[in-house]
Amino acid sequence: MTITWLGGSTIELHSKKQTALLNPSSKASRKNAQIIIYDRTDEKHELAEDSLMVDWPGEYDVSGFSFRGIESQGKKGVTIAYTFHTSAGNVAWMGEMGEYPSEDFIEALGEVHVLIVPVGDKDVLKAKDAFRLVEALEPFVVIPICYGDEREGLQPFIKEMEVTHPEAKKSFELKKSVFGEEQLELVILEPS
Repeated sequence: MTITWLGGSTIELHSKKQTALLNPSSKASRKNAQIIIYDRTDEKHELAEDSLMVDWPGEYDVSGFSFRGIESQGKKGVTIAYTFHTSAGNVAWMGEMGEYPSEDFIEALGEVHVLIVPVGDKDVLKAKDAFRLVEALEPFVVIPICYGDEREGLQPFIKEMEVTHPEAKKSFELKKSVFGEEQLELVILEPS
């Protein structure tokens, strides 16, 4: 599976010849996606032809993707996080989560190998809360999203993680071989 960040909370997951688009912005092309996934339920979500739209918690096994949506209740509303299960490992995408989730939510996520987490502060997780989530889930790889423009959370998040700023990549290839490392890896993706 290849993970590409399109800016904001928009992620593209590409597995074999199938594509899932998570929280597509109005600029993101939906035409090649078999599945469109949103972190909030909303009647106004746009759908491309020949695509399945998901904006509800539950278990799904469609278009070559096996995933589960888990609801997180908070003061700022409901966010649906999704965990994708692949032969190479589990990828958890937190969408635009606005506050630290409950222990029940963290337990429901199960084993997480790659965590895609918002770090931008303002309307999404603050750097400290994003790092607390990393500590609670203990993934092998962390990919921060929802920073830049008006959201300034990347540098505080890197400081919380106590790592040097890694070189940005265009995408991340999920393979079992990346999970043999003892140390947590921070992956910075360039928005496409």
